[in-house]
Formats: sequence, structure tokens, C-alpha cells
Amino acid sequence: MKNTLKKLTLASFASVALMPFAVADLEKYLPAKTLAFAKIESVSALEKHGNTNPLALEMKEKIVTPIFASMKKDATAKDSEDFSKACEKFSKLVAAFPGEVVIAVIDDKTKKAPVCGAIIADCAEGTDLAKVTELYREGSTGTLKDIKIKVGKIEIPAKKSSDEVFAVVDGKCIFAEKTSTLRQIAKAITGVKNKSVSAALKKVRERIGDVDMWFYVNGDAVAKKIYAAAEEYDKKLVEEMQDDPSKAMFAVMTTPIAKAFAPEAIDSFWWSARYTENGAVAETALSWNANKGLVSLLTASFKDGFEKPTTFPANENLMCCSASSFSIGAFVNQLMNLGREASPLFGIVDMQLMNLKASENIDVPATLTALGNGMFTYSLPAEKKSSLDSTVWVQTVSDKMPVEAVLKKVTEKMAPDVILEKNVLAVEGAPEIYTFSGIGADGLEFADCFVFLGDKLYFGSKELTERMIAQYAKGKDAPSVWDDAKIKAGEALLPPGGCSISYLHFGKMLSGLVDAAQNAAAELEDVEGSPELKDTAGNVLAELKIGDGDFNYSVISKTYL
Repeated sequence: MKNTLKKLTLASFASVALMPFAVADLEKYLPAKTLAFAKIESVSALEKHGNTNPLALEMKEKIVTPIFASMKKDATAKDSEDFSKACEKFSKLVAAFPGEVVIAVIDDKTKKAPVCGAIIADCAEGTDLAKVTELYREGSTGTLKDIKIKVGKIEIPAKKSSDEVFAVVDGKCIFAEKTSTLRQIAKAITGVKNKSVSAALKKVRERIGDVDMWFYVNGDAVAKKIYAAAEEYDKKLVEEMQDDPSKAMFAVMTTPIAKAFAPEAIDSFWWSARYTENGAVAETALSWNANKGLVSLLTASFKDGFEKPTTFPANENLMCCSASSFSIGAFVNQLMNLGREASPLFGIVDMQLMNLKASENIDVPATLTALGNGMFTYSLPAEKKSSLDSTVWVQTVSDKMPVEAVLKKVTEKMAPDVILEKNVLAVEGAPEIYTFSGIGADGLEFADCFVFLGDKLYFGSKELTERMIAQYAKGKDAPSVWDDAKIKAGEALLPPGGCSISYLHFGKMLSGLVDAAQNAAAELEDVEGSPELKDTAGNVLAELKIGDGDFNYSVISKTYL
């Protein structure tokens, strides 16, 4: 099954560009106990649009082609032959399964395999069981056994190997790890049995609309699986405590933890993507039926509406920025509440927090409460290849005193490795700023800082913080990053409202990742047993050259409650 999953997944995800939406139907044949599945609307379009979508073309030119060129330099004759065969195999798979493909994870009650996999793919005309068997034998030398799958009064011919079974039913190829799973899918296809995966799926499908690719997680099925696993763990724990009563003192039962986090409150999770001539539109969503457990972590942490700090200066090198109503304090406080519900042992944590206040004068609950709804980030590409970016994190603070005390105490505890200095920057109207400097784990010097401006705490790169202090001095009417034409145009395409917004320049992010990877490869030590690994990684990454004008794509996203 693993080999087949690899083959069909490769055929399905070989490109990021797909054809326009087609009527979906394969997912309705999946068993009701399906935990999750991914859906491709057209495999043949992967190949077609991979050669026309601008982003896909640039990925091939600037990343895929250089990597393969580098690998080809060191390739042996056998490597070249294997690669040629793989390309030929890929073409055959696309030709044999040109339509929809669904890859699913299905619940399995057996202890040997708690989950099993299944694939359903639309067959091209002329692709029958014999053709699929021929394709299968090209990639596997295992023994295949002829079997019959009984569906009502019909017997469907199938092939079975040591770890999977496959058949072709009504123009649809089914691969499954278990014969019983294949039988359930075959029943649905032939009309003997046709159950929807879940009622929530129907709502999600209507909501998704015309998309090219999507995946779906069945919240109800996953919750049942979590509870079943927790009960099984607790059963074994009780047996161990009976044999050794001393284990009961600090034993933690997982069922109460599962109940505290209430996974059943989440109906489903899904993601979808629709590709256009210039890029793509993607959407991610989480639907829930009750405000408890895991859901309460979100609803306690996010509030409707968000502000856009004018202290974020406009900059042509901007890599990413975000503004949200997220509250770290509310999130952690709610997480601790769930911990208290889950186990009386959490009382130990509360005792430690009380001791921390008594001995170090650090009031954690007060600090968390002071971290209000409002978290922001602003990043520029790093000037040195040793780091990925230069970032400032900003947090709304309702009470400066407890937060400042914690930051000072933390840096004091890190001395002498970290030195904390209080000074005033050479910027008109600048407030007092705390700079902490030292030597990082990579042996390089660093100098970051934190400063309070109004009701905000700025934490991170000293250089960027200085720019934000200067911007703050200009007043609220000063032009900021939110006046950028790309950000405004992208936001205009999205529905109004929301509780957060983020902007990302894909090229600058990718360039930073490549720079960091190249730097890491240069510092790699020879791996014992594989000394050539360092040279291979260095040679491959050296071929990647991402310029300032490459991958000039903006990603604008919003979050809605």
C-alpha cells in the first residue's frame, strides 16, 4: 500500500496548478468511518497547468531545474536510468488516472492497524483491472493473488498482495489496505450501500464551492478515535497500577484530559485551493458546534475586529506583517483552565506560580492578564545570511508593570550570557529602551531589545524597533505599511471584518529560506558513514539563486470567527 500511495500521490501532487472545478463525487463512496481525505479534481490538469501557471513555471525554472541539474552532475548511469523510468511511470499514471483522485485515512478498530488507507481514482477509457495490474507490476515485484469481492449478488474480480488489495469498479480504481474497506467502497459505487462520510461534509462541500483541490477532516470521527485511544491507554495504566500501587501517586489518566479539551466540539477542518492565471485563492476553516475545550482556546484568544498599528513603516523590502486580535494571555490562561479540569495534579503548577511570586516577585497570572487582545508582527529580510529575517513582535499591554518585571527578571537569570542595558535611543522623542545582547548558540553576536510605546510592547530586532520608535514619533497620521498598494488591493478582494490580517511576499520569504539553508549546508559536518552528504547538500543548494525580483507574489489572508 505504501508503494501505491507514493505513486498516486506523486501523480496527484506533481504540480500546484489545476483545471477549473469539476463535479465532485468520489468522496461520497468513502466509508462513514473515514477520518480524513484529500481530493484532486483532475490529475491530468496537474500536468497541463503545471506548464502554464506563472508560479509553477517560476518554481520549475528557479528551483526544480537547478536542483535536477545539480543532481545530474553526480548521477551515475543507473541513477539516470532510474530517473528516466520514473518519468515514464509518471506519464503512464497520469494517462491511466486522468480524472478525480481521493486519498483517504479510515478508522480501523483492530489493534494491529488503528487506521488504514484507501485511494479511489477515475480510470481513463481502456484502463481495466488488467491495465492496473500491469502498472502495479512495473513498480512492485511482490506476488499478486486473484480474489473475488462479493457485493450483493455480484462478484468483482480483484488483486491482492501482502499489504493491499485493488479492483476496478464501474470505471473507478480502488486501492485499499484491507479487503473489507475495498468491499465497502465497492458497495457504495454499485449502489448496494451509499453512506455519506458525515453530515458535516455536506455543509462543507456546499461552502467550498468551485475549487480545484481540497482536504477534509471529520471532526466527529477523530474525536471518537481520540477517546478510544485515551480509554485504551487508561485501561493499561490501571493494570500497571494494580501490579505496582506506587505508580498511582503521580499517574495521569488521559480520558479526563480528552474530556477537558473536548475534541467533539469540532465538527470539521478543511482547506481548499482554486488556481487562477496569476496565482491561487486558498481557504482554511474550522467549524465547531460548541464553545468548549479546544474551541474555547480560540474564542478566548481572538475577538472580532483588529487594529492596524501605524508604527509599522512602509518599506519596499517588507517580507511579512500581520495584525490580529489574538491574545497570548487569554490563550495561556484558558489552556491552564483546561489543565485544571483535566487533572488535580495541575495544582502543582498553581503552587509553583505562587512560589514564583513569593520568591521572585513574578506574578504570572497578572502578566498574562495584562497581555490583551492585539498581537502584531513585522519582518524584513535579514541583511546577513546567518539569520532568516529581522523581526519585531508587538503585543498590546494593558498593564506595563508586571510585564516589564518578568522581562527584566528573565534577562537577569540569563546573565552573564545575556547583558541587559537600559538607554535612550538617538531618536527624537524616544522612550527608554531595554537592549539585551550576547553571543548566540551559533557563536554570532546579537542585540535585540524591548520597549513600551503607548499600550504596546515592542520586542525583537533593535534596528526595526528604532524605525518603529521614529514612526511612532510622527503621530497616528503618518503613512504606514497598511497604505501599501499591494496590501490594500489584496484586502479589497477579501470579505470585510475578520479578527486578523496578514501579508507575505513569497519571493522574499523564499529567498530567506534559501539563504538560511545555504548557510546551514556550509556549516554541516561530515555525517558518519555518509561523508558525501555535506557535499551533495551544498552542491544542490548552491544552484539555487533567488533574486530580488523573483517570485513577486503577495499573499494576503484574513481570519474570521
